[in-house]
Amino acid sequence: VLSKNTILQNVSYSAISPSDNQPSGVVAVNVSDGVKYYFRGNPNNYLTFAGLDFRILSTNPDGSINIVLNDVISGSTYANIKSTLNSWYDSNISLEEKYVKTTQTYCEDTYDASGNFLAKIRVDNNNPSGECANNSFTKVGIVTADDLMYAGAVKDTANTSFYLSSSSSYYTSSYNTPSSVYAYTSSNALGSQNITGVVGLKPVITLSSDTLVEGLGTEEQPFYVSGLYSEENNNEYSDTIVPEIVVASVDERWSKENKNIEIVAKDNSDGSGIAGYMIRTSNTAPSASDSGWEASSALEYTTVNSYDNGTYYAFVKDNAGNVSQGKEVVIDKVDKVAPSCTIRINPNGNPSPNKVLSIISDDTNIDLNGYSWDHTESIEDAVSVTANGVYTGYITDLAGNQGSCSGLVTNITTQGGAATIISKAGADGLVEEEHPATSQLEAVTDYRYTGANPNNYVSFNNELWRIIGVFPTDDGTGNIENRIKIIRNESIGNYSWDNKASGTGSSTSSFGSNDWSDSALQIVLNEGAYYNRTTGNCPSGRNGATTACDFSTTGLTEEAKSMISDSKWYLGGTSSYTSSSNGLSSHFYSYERGAIVYSGRPTSFIGEIGLLYPSDYGYATGGGSTTSREECLATALYSWSSSSYSDCKNNDWLLYSSNQWTITPRSGYSYDVFRVSSTGNVYNRYAYSTHAARPVLYLDSMVQITGGTGTSSDPYTLGI
Repeated sequence: VLSKNTILQNVSYSAISPSDNQPSGVVAVNVSDGVKYYFRGNPNNYLTFAGLDFRILSTNPDGSINIVLNDVISGSTYANIKSTLNSWYDSNISLEEKYVKTTQTYCEDTYDASGNFLAKIRVDNNNPSGECANNSFTKVGIVTADDLMYAGAVKDTANTSFYLSSSSSYYTSSYNTPSSVYAYTSSNALGSQNITGVVGLKPVITLSSDTLVEGLGTEEQPFYVSGLYSEENNNEYSDTIVPEIVVASVDERWSKENKNIEIVAKDNSDGSGIAGYMIRTSNTAPSASDSGWEASSALEYTTVNSYDNGTYYAFVKDNAGNVSQGKEVVIDKVDKVAPSCTIRINPNGNPSPNKVLSIISDDTNIDLNGYSWDHTESIEDAVSVTANGVYTGYITDLAGNQGSCSGLVTNITTQGGAATIISKAGADGLVEEEHPATSQLEAVTDYRYTGANPNNYVSFNNELWRIIGVFPTDDGTGNIENRIKIIRNESIGNYSWDNKASGTGSSTSSFGSNDWSDSALQIVLNEGAYYNRTTGNCPSGRNGATTACDFSTTGLTEEAKSMISDSKWYLGGTSSYTSSSNGLSSHFYSYERGAIVYSGRPTSFIGEIGLLYPSDYGYATGGGSTTSREECLATALYSWSSSSYSDCKNNDWLLYSSNQWTITPRSGYSYDVFRVSSTGNVYNRYAYSTHAARPVLYLDSMVQITGGTGTSSDPYTLGI
């Protein structure tokens, strides 16, 4: 049977067969008790038996043959399948039962102990199996979804050219859901069918290994049953015909152990029968009496001995002493050597708060899931570490060999930059704040300087700036890291937030736009005179009014630019903010990082320089003896100008001598922006209004605290 067809290699079950790159033939499938061979496409597997036309579905390790009726018998609901099959068997097969393996059981694939429908998983992944955990049909069964996939079917893909195609739909015995099974559907594809429907059946029976099958398997000259081996004339006769090795193959996967060779052989129908097998490195046939034969009468055999890489030849002998010609088999994926590797450290030598370790190997057969580290569960080839020490990485090749390599990490600057500031939490006015998740940011913890005058001064851009705190900051790509946020101690001048206008007079279209992404002040800070340390025109009023501004000595230096990088600035806002139910510092924090904006406005901006948030101002209070910080944070920022809350504003180091802009728009209008008044409260003003502009930015995470104590006379110094 197998000798009349091609043994297929490297089959892809995601493509139908037969097709351009999926020819017809036979597929070898390893199962627990040996090898099964499934017929695929439209091969030479025609067989007549009991006056009916069948196709050979597969062979079993014991030499028996599973055959499937070429036609579809009349319909049945799924609940009545067994009675329908038994009636068909009694009417058509029972008289020829001596050829049938009546103890054969057939799969009904339902679900496992965890309730998983395993056939559905295999169908969805185009990954059939030759085994089944639930064999509930006896003597006669029906095809499974796996049989269809092996034969050339693909889920929801029409195929009318393979041998299991039919003009009538029919059930399989593989459940898809509790109420449906897979079927060959009216769409000519592997699909799903409700079990209450009346659908056709393709019966499957098994011819015993004692059954003699002859013929060519073609449609014109099909295989046929000619008798039983056990009934053949046992009188002595002369057997001069040599047996034949049909297939000699090995598992094609990588292995760190020698491999056993799997063999399919045949003897002539009236021959003396298979007696044994031998593997040699030469194609010269051994004699029947040579040592080294492995005794076996099986037609499908797996060698007792195992073999390393090389070219081998399989031989079979029969009981009459006839020896076959050699069948070549090549073993080339035995790998017993562990892969070697090295650890690459980046940056190597230079101080850094973290370093990236990568496993580097010249081995080309590394398992993509074969990486691990001694300090983490990561299966990536690269990890980031934040402590000095020796790190060992492990690498596994496709054969399962594991190698390892180590690298010494030094110069981790754990006390620099953001780590230095965080280490001061609980002292010098640095307070840890926890925030719930918003629509733009997950739940985070940040660290903020509070009080009237904490030690948070820093020398930056040859000027005095102050540290607002340390914040989990998005670098614009989704990567979030702790970064120091600073604000210029003095304003760079009084400017309009934006001065665009399409109208005049009292028209609101002349009040400016509260879209920070293209506002006039944003352009000055990130693209214009301030960023480029030049002179230029700056926004100063309604209807596009500007004033000359000179940042040739106060704009950003090249050294300052090297210490900052892009950050995500949140542009959410609110219209209602004047009460304790909607105007607290915590409310503003969530509004800023929320998604409420004026129609068409963006919710965030990626850039290097921004302005204060209202929440930054609110959280910076230290409170006082009359009104505690907790009471201040429970009071709307709009109310802080009241003398009742003088402890809140007077003990807030971010309060400025004049009105100062924030970056946050008032979402209910196209022209309103929030400001912090010199009298202490937060409220909105037209974008064209002129207020103090104090640049705010996030230092790059690589920037370190190199000296200073944070006082105004001895500010922190920075370095990379």
